[in-house]
Amino acid sequence: MMRLAKPLHRSAMSRRAMMLLVLCLPGRRNAAEAQSVHGRVVAGPSASTVSGVIVFLLDSAGKSVDRSLSSETGMYRLHAPAPGHYRLRALRIGFRPTMSAAFPLGAAESLERALPLNDLAVSLASVRVTAGQRCAVQLEAGTLAFDVWEEARKALDATLLTSEQPYTMEVMRYERRVALRGGTIESEWQREARAPSLRPFVSLPAAQLDSAGYVVVGRDGTTYAAPDERILLSEQFAAAHCVKAVNVAAADEIGLQFEPVRGRKVPEVGGTLVLSRATGELRRLTFTYANAPAEVRDGDAGGKLTFRRLPSGAWIVAQWALRMPLFSRVVQQRVSQMSDLARGDVQRLTSVALSGFQESGGEVFEVARGDTVLWSAPRPTLSGIVRDDAGAPVADATISLPALSRSVKTGPDGRFAFPSVRRGRRQVTVAWALTDSLGQSPVLREVDSEHTDSVAIVVPSREGMFSETCAVRSAEESSRMGFVRGVTRGADGERIGGATVVASWFEGSGIRTESRQDLRQRTLQTVSSAAGDYAICGVPPGNVVVLTGTTRETIGTRVSLRIPREGRVAIIDVPVAGLPAEPAP
Repeated sequence: MMRLAKPLHRSAMSRRAMMLLVLCLPGRRNAAEAQSVHGRVVAGPSASTVSGVIVFLLDSAGKSVDRSLSSETGMYRLHAPAPGHYRLRALRIGFRPTMSAAFPLGAAESLERALPLNDLAVSLASVRVTAGQRCAVQLEAGTLAFDVWEEARKALDATLLTSEQPYTMEVMRYERRVALRGGTIESEWQREARAPSLRPFVSLPAAQLDSAGYVVVGRDGTTYAAPDERILLSEQFAAAHCVKAVNVAAADEIGLQFEPVRGRKVPEVGGTLVLSRATGELRRLTFTYANAPAEVRDGDAGGKLTFRRLPSGAWIVAQWALRMPLFSRVVQQRVSQMSDLARGDVQRLTSVALSGFQESGGEVFEVARGDTVLWSAPRPTLSGIVRDDAGAPVADATISLPALSRSVKTGPDGRFAFPSVRRGRRQVTVAWALTDSLGQSPVLREVDSEHTDSVAIVVPSREGMFSETCAVRSAEESSRMGFVRGVTRGADGERIGGATVVASWFEGSGIRTESRQDLRQRTLQTVSSAAGDYAICGVPPGNVVVLTGTTRETIGTRVSLRIPREGRVAIIDVPVAGLPAEPAP
């Protein structure tokens, strides 16, 4: 069962995502098991060793008394509860089972025995799934559904056996809230950790799921359970579900679809196990909920598990995810006529509405035994480049992920990278020298890294920012503009809001007399905000500009500056305290 410690969102009718993350310690064998058989699993004329083979020890009645997964060197070791006659049975993905001849095992004996495999392959590559396949509870040997299930079961068994080995894993777990429309990640939590287990999550007991179902609505929210490999292999699951072979989207894959049998009343799961046609290896499990409350069905709740075979032959659940709907209570007011509204006679109608989704899951990035790394995968990285709308890279920009509260800087080429950030559609903000100098908020953009390794973010160029900030109509007009901003301050340096700031300068008309050039004075003015911030657009670069700040009571000391032609932005504070203002006539 999957439990989230803290829901990312709560409302009057929120659904609580439940993900139980349990670290399982390796199983321990009974020391009293004195008899054992061990050896190498081999195949082919050269007797090469084979890893990842499930080896069973069968007693004289054909009952399995122990099982093991052959190691990367092909070694297996099995223990018998008592002396007697035994046989070995081997399951290898993509091949028919192998059964050895019977052999005696004496008291306290440690028998070495090689196990040669047969080479009878199970071919799923050329089989066709015909229409009208019946969903069956009891599968008949020799049918396509039986063959597909047998291959899937081998991988599930191998995954269980791997989880009992003394391995450790590096895993990233995450929780996030996703918007209803567009699928944008609104809030997110993720953590990387080393775990002494290869079982990143476990489900509830099969008997409990069989009786109570996979969706339980309680006073504190709704619990969603997900099937793990133990559940899929359980007798209860087999009795409650029928299966059939199906085609899937990819031509190189084949599916085994399962659904609840007729008559099941409790909330159930239905889904598809997807295998490789070429190798018979299990790739993933997808599932949704059936017989669930209407809002759960409408909310597209479900999950996905991705399986991976390691080079050592071991199997793991490499990725897992559970998607759950979130609901909010909606209150509507209704009146029959205006007179009812005047009397306060208002009818309130309450309903629930889907407001978003919560996702919980994780991914394994490394598997090790002791200090030896057996397998590793690159961690996800959100990378990209920032350019302005003229195509120039934006260097030294701050790229922020609000949902994760993380930021990085772009390099000289405008490129950036966020390590250990999962794929998805998310919002980013971009702040750079131009937004800082203009006093503008960071630019908000949405990027989608779901199907790409690099995203491109486009922000306004200098002319675009001037046009947007100063509300000009053309790039030509924007190119002639300068911009000055700052704070209006009192005698002690405190911010003074509501002050008038006047910018004045002289510019020539182009007409020159014998003694002088004809000059005309230009002025622009603005009023500072309640916090004392002011900004003036349209001041010409290169000219000497005089700024004067006034309030109703005082006139500040004049300050002068020259706006640079290169950047066309100047920042200067303007005093508004000094001389008393002249009384109005």
